[in-house]
Amino acid sequence: MEPERNLIRDAEEAARIYNHYLVKEFFEAYRSRIVEAWVSTQLKDTEERERLYNLSVALNAFEEHFKTYIESGRLSALRKKRKFSII
Repeated sequence: MEPERNLIRDAEEAARIYNHYLVKEFFEAYRSRIVEAWVSTQLKDTEERERLYNLSVALNAFEEHFKTYIESGRLSALRKKRKFSII
């Protein structure tokens, strides 16, 4: 199977997973937990706030990786469609 086809199929699978209600709930709940924990830290507890910040950055990066993968697959599918419509 050609790499572009794999990318399209994998992107469709990534979209299915990312858009699943449990995954959406996870991102929302975990993001809320991080913010709640950050708000409740003591002013002097910079180490804990830094840890929570890093968790937030990691969560956002994980979510963005899904989105980028999905978008790459969509663009690949569009290119493939255009290629066949020109022929």
